[in-house]
Amino acid sequence: MLEKSEPRQSSSQPPSANRDQPEPCRVCEERTVPIFQARILDKHDATYFRCSGCGLIQTEPPYWLDEAYDQAIAVQDVGLVRRNLELAAKLRNILPAHFDPAGRFLDYAGGYGLMVRLMRDEGFDFHRHDPLCANIFAQGFDLTDLPYTPDIPCLPYLAGHRFEAITAFELLEHLEKPAATVRRLLEHTDALLFSTRLQPDPPPRDVDDWWYFCPQTGQHVTFYTLPALRVLAEKTGTTLYSDGTALHLLTRRTFSADPLARPRGVLASLERLLERWRRSLNKRMFPVKPPRSLLPEDARRTACPRPDRPEAFETDRPK
Repeated sequence: MLEKSEPRQSSSQPPSANRDQPEPCRVCEERTVPIFQARILDKHDATYFRCSGCGLIQTEPPYWLDEAYDQAIAVQDVGLVRRNLELAAKLRNILPAHFDPAGRFLDYAGGYGLMVRLMRDEGFDFHRHDPLCANIFAQGFDLTDLPYTPDIPCLPYLAGHRFEAITAFELLEHLEKPAATVRRLLEHTDALLFSTRLQPDPPPRDVDDWWYFCPQTGQHVTFYTLPALRVLAEKTGTTLYSDGTALHLLTRRTFSADPLARPRGVLASLERLLERWRRSLNKRMFPVKPPRSLLPEDARRTACPRPDRPEAFETDRPK
């Protein structure tokens, strides 16, 4: 996904004469070796390197990022809407089962705000942060619209906030310094739920072997393996859960079951039957109303000044 962006981390300097000189892995810091070259943005010839330790693939230092983010969301990202719908459907199952659904959530690098709008429509108190992209669908629910709580230690752009969970969908492949960003986000939550495609098997040997490289946009610069994410978990003092393909969770919490597990075959059929039976039984024994949509409240609030008064924020929320 090319929807997400992060304040630029790299230099805009042109490549030096020793551009093929390997840099350490961006996650495990082991030695990397060059594997192929590709044309970035149809104008820059860049070298891609593979880590000899965790298998991560990274570009040479991406001096072209300012150029790549001239438009925050690339025109090639035609799957943006469908992807948000699919991820929102997964969150609707994951959050009530493993987190406090009444908690406050942040969609970091939230693009146009579509994910925030979808989740608020389902009753989850989601907010957005993305200084590089216009907020189209979730105006009034940026991080700056939240009441300030100075008792929470934090970073400048996350100042005064803590969240039940932070989502960061299609962000990590954009980062030149992923470990630093993940550490910063985990200062404000115990759970980071994110998406990034894992490398296919066998690993790609050329830019044409995997569509996710997206050299024409210049925005994807770091490509992960499951071992690379395990190292990231170790470095951040968290536990990694992964669906093995694209959705991952780094958390300090302990779960009785893997939140991202995907049963297959006969087990999948049995799981669906048990889930239907459990829901039916729960409805009979413990009738619980589903979360109330925040859409009516949000419609009222968008017609009023920004909710920067804590008392307004609390009293306007549906009971």
